[in-house]
Amino acid sequence: MKSYVFGALLSFGILATPVFTQAAGLTTAQSTSLIAVVQSSPGTPASAFVNLITAFSNITINQATSLIAVVQSAPAAPTSAFVDLLVSFTADISATPTTNQAVTQQPSQSTTVSQTPTVTVIYPNGGEVLDNSETKGPIATIKWTSVNLGSLPIDIYLTDSNGIIVKTIASNLQNTGSYYWYPDPTIPNASYKINVSSHDKGPTAGDDSNNYFNIVNSSFGTSSNNPSISVTNPAGGNGYQAGVPGLIVVWSESGFTPKSMQIMLNGTVNGFASIILANLGASTQSSFSGTVPNVPSGNYTISVCDNDTPSPMASFKPLCGNSAQFSITGE
Repeated sequence: MKSYVFGALLSFGILATPVFTQAAGLTTAQSTSLIAVVQSSPGTPASAFVNLITAFSNITINQATSLIAVVQSAPAAPTSAFVDLLVSFTADISATPTTNQAVTQQPSQSTTVSQTPTVTVIYPNGGEVLDNSETKGPIATIKWTSVNLGSLPIDIYLTDSNGIIVKTIASNLQNTGSYYWYPDPTIPNASYKINVSSHDKGPTAGDDSNNYFNIVNSSFGTSSNNPSISVTNPAGGNGYQAGVPGLIVVWSESGFTPKSMQIMLNGTVNGFASIILANLGASTQSSFSGTVPNVPSGNYTISVCDNDTPSPMASFKPLCGNSAQFSITGE
């Protein structure tokens, strides 16, 4: 009789194979056919139908057994009397599968949480006017926020209108979200942005002020004791022959201690790269003599600079003195 039941179910399209896996709920037509088979088999044990019903529904074994018994006890009742009940148990079999169902396991999908670090500059963020005079407190309290940086240190930089870092304000600083920026006489009045970046270890992230802010009231370039270099030779109008000894450079210096002195030849012809004539280091000498370089004929100047002393008249450039223009005749 069991083989007859399964064969009947196959013929009605209820069952595609006698191996049951989780599938969509029974349709009304399939439920009608199933009840008709159960009604026509009053002598068949309820267990012959239990696995079939529970495989397609959330109905329990006890509920399925009771339902089959009721259907078998009323062979003359219209199948529609039981269809709605059976369909209601098979409408959403994926929500709560019972222990009687053979559930097809679906691979789980893990959710990936972004761990990308970010830094956002909060202040100054553009449009502010910051007072760099030394008669007040901090220029500003630099503020920022960070995500996924933890306790990793950060660096704070000052960038000019060309996007070039002109000063390191703080390095390897604890990532607290704020920093008191005090007046600095080496910073000229100009437009700037703040850059806050993660230090050189760990994840990297950084951000700039959205727009430029202005620094005003700086003492940069206003002191009467500013360092200076004055080149007195070569004098204007002097003429030299390329490749011949006899170039004499004379200069004077004041207001600083030499640290990295350098002498360079500068050309006025487009594309001419300056030539280093001498690196004098911390020497306190005030003259230099040498051979005129083999260069094309043209007008030139001499620069005497200390690369480790900032110029009070040019933003973030070394202190230099320039000679008057002279000529060199090439070979």
